[in-house]
Amino acid sequence: MQRFIFTDDLEGKNSPGTKTIELLHVLEVKGLNGMPSTINGSKAYGKDGITVSSVTMDARPFSILFDILGENFEAAATERRALTSFFGNKKPKRFEYSRDDFKVYLKDVYPAGVYETGVNEKRILNGTMQFIATNPYLKRDIPFSSFAFETAVLEYFEDGIEFPDTGLEYSTAETSITVANNGDEISPALIRFHGPANNPEVINTTTNQKMKVLIEIDSNEYLEVSSETGRVDKIDSENVRHNAFDSISDDSEFINLAVGENIFNFNSAGGGTGYLEVGGVEYYAGI
Repeated sequence: MQRFIFTDDLEGKNSPGTKTIELLHVLEVKGLNGMPSTINGSKAYGKDGITVSSVTMDARPFSILFDILGENFEAAATERRALTSFFGNKKPKRFEYSRDDFKVYLKDVYPAGVYETGVNEKRILNGTMQFIATNPYLKRDIPFSSFAFETAVLEYFEDGIEFPDTGLEYSTAETSITVANNGDEISPALIRFHGPANNPEVINTTTNQKMKVLIEIDSNEYLEVSSETGRVDKIDSENVRHNAFDSISDDSEFINLAVGENIFNFNSAGGGTGYLEVGGVEYYAGI
């Protein structure tokens, strides 16, 4: 069963007061198969001359032909007015398409044309709506994969131990997790370091990209690195975000997910015992 749902909650969290419209009697859909857009490369420059690569994409136009059914003409007209009111506030919408267990979405969707309907004696108002999605890729969220940093184990010996003059420094063993991208294209990763951790580092060995942030994270804090938005934030115990972009090491770059399996190695210096999460989003060219 196919479902076509629009909501004014762009993040899809079903927040209180969220308004939702589902088109139930869809006859035809155009513009959601294939990529009708052109992708153009671009570059932005961050601190210390670091280059952050990104892309600009043409918008995706699409249209949906559907019927509105009611017990009588007035009931159908009421449904039409609700639809017109929902899309008439000129605010961006989130479009969700689902088929069985497959579900994707488009964010920042705007009506692109006048809503047109016909009237007939069968109490059906037939209509076509045209839309523009600012990002042409249909998206599907990748659930977080997580792994805890290794915890130091302290063992006591009856005869004691001797420490070298230079002292000892403990670093967690490098650990790996695998994240799958089942989409059609390379897509951005979302990484979260949960403290305590010191100078956390993660490497996608599949793409040979590394992200290291020279910062200390307490046990009630976490660091979020979003390749989609290009932000690096430290979130404190009160859930307040602090820009940590300037703490990125000079040899770091934002990490993407190649199509297929991506193997991540990560570590935290100085005995951090927190954990890391890696997720992201899959990009689909069509449904």
